[in-house]
This record gives sequence, structure tokens and C-alpha cells, in this order.
Amino acid sequence: MILNYLNLTFSFLQVPSNVEAFFNTENSISGQRVISIGETTRKELLKHNVNSEVPWQSYELAMLDLILAN
Repeated sequence: MILNYLNLTFSFLQVPSNVEAFFNTENSISGQRVISIGETTRKELLKHNVNSEVPWQSYELAMLDLILAN
């Protein structure tokens, strides 16, 4: 899922297979803030040289906290 908020673009990737599908379609995450839901998704992103942030829980409130905190 891609979210535009205050002229910033965030990509939310929920499972490792989403990461694989995203990069198999030659998409780019360049210039986006990436939020991964869980450690396995974060590790899959690292295989593609993408750093991501992991919220304290996989609920909307935790993701919103992460967005607003930085």
C-alpha cells in the first residue's frame, strides 16, 4: 500500500511475498519512507537494499504513531 501524507510518500509492505511482488514488477521505492509490518518483511527488504521501519504493533494506531513520530 502506498500512502501520500503531507507531500511525503510512504510504502507499507505487510509480508515478504509483497516485497517480492513489488520488486518483480520493477517498482521503485526511491525517495519513499518504507514501513514494514514485522521483522521477516524487514529482512526481505534488506535483501533489496531497502531500509525500513517496523511499528511497535501491526495495527493502524501503531503505524500512525510511527509516521507522526518522525
